Amino acid sequence: MPANPESGDWQWPFAPEALDLDTPIGEFLLHELGSLDRELQAVTADRPHLEEYIRELEDQVRELNQKMQSKREELAAAIAANATIAAMGNRNDAAAKTVGRISYFF
Repeated sequence: MPANPESGDWQWPFAPEALDLDTPIGEFLLHELGSLDRELQAVTADRPHLEEYIRELEDQVRELNQKMQSKREELAAAIAANATIAAMGNRNDAAAKTVGRISYFF
């Protein structure tokens, strides 16, 4: 707004006070400035709620990342156990084959 609504002082240093805002274009611009001012006040009022909401979302993301890391570790352990079991199976197969050849020899 060109004039401070509380004190009535001119607050646009880039424009003279005799700016002739009584024209239809001037009135439209003042109306739009008032609308923008109200929207800015609404956003300013909602900011603490938005910051709290953002913190909650960040906490949820942090928890999900921890769960995902835990599941990755569990998956890596399961894959390693599976590989160990497969290696043991291969050794058992080789041992059985050796035992079979020895018993065939006798």
